[in-house]
Amino acid sequence: MKSAVPHTPMMTRGTAVSGPPAAMSRGRVARAGAADAGGVPTIVIAGAPRCGKSSVANALLDAPLLAPPAAAGGGIVPGSPVTCAYVSIRHGEEPRAYAYVPGRRTPRPFSVDQLRVGDAGAVVRGGPGRPPRRVEVLHSADLLRKVNLVDTPGVGGFDRVYTDIVLDALDAGAGLLFVTEASTALLAEQLDFLAQVEQRGVPVTFVLTKIDSYPQWPAVLSANQKLVHDHAPRLATSRWYAVSTIRSCDGASPAAVEEAARGLVGLGIGALRRALTEPAPGELPAGPDGPVGPSPSGAGAPRVADGATDAQWARVLDREIRAFAAEAREWLSGALAAIRLRCAREINRSDGCARLPYVIDRELHALSVRATRTVDDSATAIMRTVFGTILVAPPDGAAVERVRRATRRAILAADGGAPEWDRALLVTSTGGVAVTAGHGAVAGFAAVGSRPAGDELLPPIGAALSANCYGGQPGNTDRGRCRDWLDHTVEALEVELGRELAERFAYLREALAVVAADTVDHGVLLT
Repeated sequence: MKSAVPHTPMMTRGTAVSGPPAAMSRGRVARAGAADAGGVPTIVIAGAPRCGKSSVANALLDAPLLAPPAAAGGGIVPGSPVTCAYVSIRHGEEPRAYAYVPGRRTPRPFSVDQLRVGDAGAVVRGGPGRPPRRVEVLHSADLLRKVNLVDTPGVGGFDRVYTDIVLDALDAGAGLLFVTEASTALLAEQLDFLAQVEQRGVPVTFVLTKIDSYPQWPAVLSANQKLVHDHAPRLATSRWYAVSTIRSCDGASPAAVEEAARGLVGLGIGALRRALTEPAPGELPAGPDGPVGPSPSGAGAPRVADGATDAQWARVLDREIRAFAAEAREWLSGALAAIRLRCAREINRSDGCARLPYVIDRELHALSVRATRTVDDSATAIMRTVFGTILVAPPDGAAVERVRRATRRAILAADGGAPEWDRALLVTSTGGVAVTAGHGAVAGFAAVGSRPAGDELLPPIGAALSANCYGGQPGNTDRGRCRDWLDHTVEALEVELGRELAERFAYLREALAVVAADTVDHGVLLT
């Protein structure tokens, strides 16, 4: 019963500031992100481990080692948490960095020099502590006046966790800079990811790195372009840029110069930088203003069908809420069981107990993203079904957007109390789950940053490990204790996340009832 309606891409915007980005209380100030941002789009840099993502980011900004390189071997390295974080780079007159750590309401400042060397002690302020999920970096590069960059971590390759988190950022309106190296053609998991990107209508620019090290790069480029055409045909017209480990591409091979001269590929970081600052139509996001709905007067609004009654839509609404809530709970149970299985396998590794907190926190990050998306997709499907029984014609995309806006207002004005938007779950070292709440409490849970409040129908679901899970329990060498902790954690999460899902469906039911009743009373779907 899941909705097949894709998310409508909305531009993620940022602003040039000299202090830490505000931990805005979401759901309180409508579209604050868009209003404050000045139209600066965000571009996510994604790619396989050690393909040169961070090197591309550093070269674009002409700032060596600003974005820390991936950990050696592409694995999770306890004690080097910065390399596991999503690094969001925005404009600021003074270079600064801020670590967003789940469970803390304010970001922790540290120096760019500490970022460059991956100084874990500075991030967690001494002793064992959990790594940040996101690091915000402010830098004065001119490029950042026109785009924000997000460098993704080189951990996990294109596994389910990585793709879920990156796709969530793209659903929020970011463009994609897809990086792959010239040593080999795209792999199946990369093509699967690109196919999902294509379905979302996300603009993509491709970067082929290390062409100075691989003379066969023109053949690899040609193979990649054919693979993209076959697996994600709508991305076949996306522009490719070939770059050397020599940032200016001075001394590039004759083959590189020839390919560039023939116009088959942009050559060098300079050409890529110009493309990002002066994008060609359809190549990178230029910044939509968002959907424009009909006038508040109701002119041209969908009309109520003759004979539509409150009793009719109420029966349908209750049925759909029960069905989707049960389906979401079943999905959650299966997802947690799969996480438990993967983490149990991790424990069997020689360093599995030490790695377990890092592994399960990545899993919880992706689970939170999927749970939030599941509720939102369910809400869209319920709206279509319920208002299909009320309106003359089945609701189209514009009508659904009207319902979403009205439902969001009803949720925030609920007589029974609006949901707590700044609320998330923290797993403890004993396998229990604690609640963190209050202004800014959810700021440290996201990979890219908070979405504009107006883009969210219900509060996002967030779960993470608390700081005391790192360096102590479960980070010991007793595999039996690690498995016990994992079992307790999964059981507690199923209860608490199940409660979070149930609350959201309850809020949704109450709000949709208000909107449906108003629609029938007025005879028209109001804005």
